[in-house]
This record gives sequence, C-alpha cells and structure tokens, in this order.
Amino acid sequence: MAFKEIVRLILEREKRPMSAKEIAEIALRENLIDSPKDLTKLRWKIYDVMYNDIMLHGDSSTFVKVGRGKFTLRELNAERRREGSELEDLIRRLEETQYKSTSPSEFEETLIFWKK
Repeated sequence: MAFKEIVRLILEREKRPMSAKEIAEIALRENLIDSPKDLTKLRWKIYDVMYNDIMLHGDSSTFVKVGRGKFTLRELNAERRREGSELEDLIRRLEETQYKSTSPSEFEETLIFWKK
C-alpha cells in the first residue's frame, strides 16, 4: 500500500486532525509500514506526502492543513465545519429561547426540534 493510501486510511479512521508523528506511530504500531531505521525521516516522508498533495492539487487535494503541523482529510474538514455551523445555530436558538421564556419546556422543545 502506498504512503498516501496509508495516511488516508489512518485519518479516515481516526476522524480528527493529526500530525505526521501521530500518523507514523499508528502506522508502525499496526504494521502498515516497515519499521524504519530513522523515525524522523518517516515522519518527514508522511508530512511531505500530505503537503505535496496540497501543493499539487490545491482545493481538490485529499488533505487539508488545519493547524500547525496538523492535517486532516478535506472531506472530514468540510463535515466538521458543517457540524460546527449547525451547533452554532442550535446554541443561538437556545439562547434566544432562554431569554424569551421562563419555561423549561420551550428550551426542551428547541432541543427536540434540532435533534430531528
């Protein structure tokens, strides 16, 4: 299996932003790659795979850098942003409901509405 597929597999399964070091540790622990003589070189190779994919493919890249040294899959990042926006909407509506009412039932009704 190529490095890019290994990195993608790990990020897909973990569903969180990760550093090249974290990805390397999981890949080694699960025997997805042979144990290298130099762990630092392995981490840089994984970093290069993700970074070069971003540089080559831009907005259609498999990976996206989300923080200092942290990468995730582009599809997971989009999903995460969508969930974040839905959560912000829920919080805003709950705050509005709470300010307008003294009844806990309205608060619960808003929660039930958003669970649908």
